[in-house]
Amino acid sequence: MSTYDDALDMLKQIHTRIQKSNSRSYVINRDDEYYQKMDLSQRNELERLYRFLLDKGWVEKYFDSKDTFISCRLTPLGTQQAEGTLEKQAIQQTTFNIGVANNSIMGNNASHNVINVGISFEELRSLIEQGFSDQNERNEILSTLKHLQDRMDSNQPLEKGLLANITDIIQKNAWISSPITAMVLKYLTTGL
Repeated sequence: MSTYDDALDMLKQIHTRIQKSNSRSYVINRDDEYYQKMDLSQRNELERLYRFLLDKGWVEKYFDSKDTFISCRLTPLGTQQAEGTLEKQAIQQTTFNIGVANNSIMGNNASHNVINVGISFEELRSLIEQGFSDQNERNEILSTLKHLQDRMDSNQPLEKGLLANITDIIQKNAWISSPITAMVLKYLTTGL
């Protein structure tokens, strides 16, 4: 199964346990028998799926303590996702067979279109602030991207290893890859 499917299963289990216990949160303490029986790889997988749920906005942290492994509650979006009541948008698919189409716009409505290759740092900052619940991780990512933006603004060459740091961010948080790539592409295509 995919990470998405595994995380969705975990979300449904959390929803069921919250419903059955008539509580507001889901908690796994480090001294729980369930936690004690897990090996390290199972704990890591559970934590990875939990972070995925946080990143999707389906759960939010409830409280933190050194004795708590996971403590969360469902968000309204998470409840809808677990219950399968999220409205599914209709996907309209159109196939275009194109030979060569340099700098073109394709689609059913080809008037008043703009090709936007980049994203501003402020737009990216806003996405990151909305998408990350962990303050330390958010600050680390923003610091790295701010450094990249400063180098690009001053038209200086990128330092060795800077793109490797960006790659690490993208690998850990795939949802942010498009905006970051757009920002770098804007820098690379500005001089053309």
